Amino acid sequence: MRKILRIILLVGSTIGLLIGCSQNPAQEHYYVLVVEGQDNLIEKFDKYASVKNPVIKIDYYKNINDAKKQYPDYKIAESPIVFIFSGSEKKIRKLVLKTTDVERSLRKIQSLKDT
Repeated sequence: MRKILRIILLVGSTIGLLIGCSQNPAQEHYYVLVVEGQDNLIEKFDKYASVKNPVIKIDYYKNINDAKKQYPDYKIAESPIVFIFSGSEKKIRKLVLKTTDVERSLRKIQSLKDT
């Protein structure tokens, strides 16, 4: 029984170590907020969010009023609208891009991935 427990703990700690090491601490991380409105944009953006990419999290809001309630300081007036922030979900440092041009935001995210 102890051998099984040791194996489970060893495998679990190895996986945790690999996940923790997969993020480059020197790499800038980005957080994206997408207010979709009538457009379904999840498929366009989802491929960019990963611990291996600089975009670590993307939040989607279908309803502009829900987004306004959650983020009143962002001055959301129309949709679709995309915000890209440098930092992380808990410590957003600065706004990199705010645009209603979805293609422009995708190009920006792609450029972040390529660097």
